[in-house]
Amino acid sequence: MTVGGSPHPHTQQHTNMLDGIFGGLLRSQVRCGLCLIDSFRYDTFLDLSLEAHRSVSVSEALRSFTDIDVLEGDNKYDCTVCKTKTCATKRLTLHSTPRVLQLHLKRFGIFAEGGSTKIGLHVTFPELLNVQPFTSPEGQHSENFLDFALYAVIVHVRASIRRRHYVAYVKDSRGEWIQMDDHEASPVSLSEVLQVQAYMLFYIQTVHRNAGIDSVNQQTEQISDSMDEMGH
Repeated sequence: MTVGGSPHPHTQQHTNMLDGIFGGLLRSQVRCGLCLIDSFRYDTFLDLSLEAHRSVSVSEALRSFTDIDVLEGDNKYDCTVCKTKTCATKRLTLHSTPRVLQLHLKRFGIFAEGGSTKIGLHVTFPELLNVQPFTSPEGQHSENFLDFALYAVIVHVRASIRRRHYVAYVKDSRGEWIQMDDHEASPVSLSEVLQVQAYMLFYIQTVHRNAGIDSVNQQTEQISDSMDEMGH
């Protein structure tokens, strides 16, 4: 979900706790094919929606999300420099990363005649995720965390979009994984978590660049406390 937009990069103003945890910044770059001048727009986001039916991994889905699109035909770019519609290229990249990166895999498709279907393709996802390949050059600085560790997974366990039941897998402050199914909570292994058919993925910033999985525990506790405060 994106909120607002600006032609200039800006420091994010976190007006509430939700923005402070999940809020990031996307950069849209459009390059005119005639004058070759770049135009930029910056939008805040709380999550990224990725295509599940075209990808076999989260990394591939992020690569598709940040791929270069060609604007041509009826979708030509209205260049303010050339004063005409031209062919152009457009690319979305991460510009500022959030404390918790929330990834939504689009698992529900809508048919033209009005029906719906669930996309059951297994999309692999890593325990550790580096987003540098999907980040704008200006966003690759020391204050912008590019390394993330898996923190939680949500799974839609029904075959139909009309039957909604969700199971969550959450990593606690000790580094142990817990399966949450309604009122039942049971321990699971990381290998089990990595095999589930993810619907939503939550990745938490590592404390330092190139840090291992053990370094995220303190950050996990801090964000868990913040989430608890939101619930009260």
